[in-house]
Amino acid sequence: RLALSGVGEEFDGRQALEVFREKLPEVREMTGDPEWPSRYFAVKLLVHDGEERSRRAVWEAFGDSHPLVRRVAATEIRTDERPRLYQALRTLYLDDTVHGVRQAAWRRIQAELADLHHLDAAAAEALGEPQALHVLELLNLDSRQDEDFAMRYLDSENLELRHAAASFL
Repeated sequence: RLALSGVGEEFDGRQALEVFREKLPEVREMTGDPEWPSRYFAVKLLVHDGEERSRRAVWEAFGDSHPLVRRVAATEIRTDERPRLYQALRTLYLDDTVHGVRQAAWRRIQAELADLHHLDAAAAEALGEPQALHVLELLNLDSRQDEDFAMRYLDSENLELRHAAASFL
């Protein structure tokens, strides 16, 4: 009932985990609840739990149907699996339908995984048009690599891509 009473308000999941530690099996079950507030509540707690079942539930949250749950996974998961985290964040950054989720994933990549991210010509060629647009929307004004990326789309036949590139430049 407590989880369902929230509508996505921010709260300290680490402190909440300590309060609900004895109910951890029930909290894990909430990740499969049809109501997104329950899933959000559960993921906020489970990102701070080191048990394998909790980690598995949090990794699955990257594919949750609600954007707030995906954003929590993108911003709060802590792991030593850098390549796996990068791939999960990259998928959100390129393919997520919600700008806020893409932005959260991109910020995390920039802050913690920039060494794994490259926007070279081969990477640009591999992107579909929606993915290229998502990248163009989040380019960094201080990055020469991002400027080069945008230059590739200035002569695109897709006017939306051309506009996004021109706006950035």
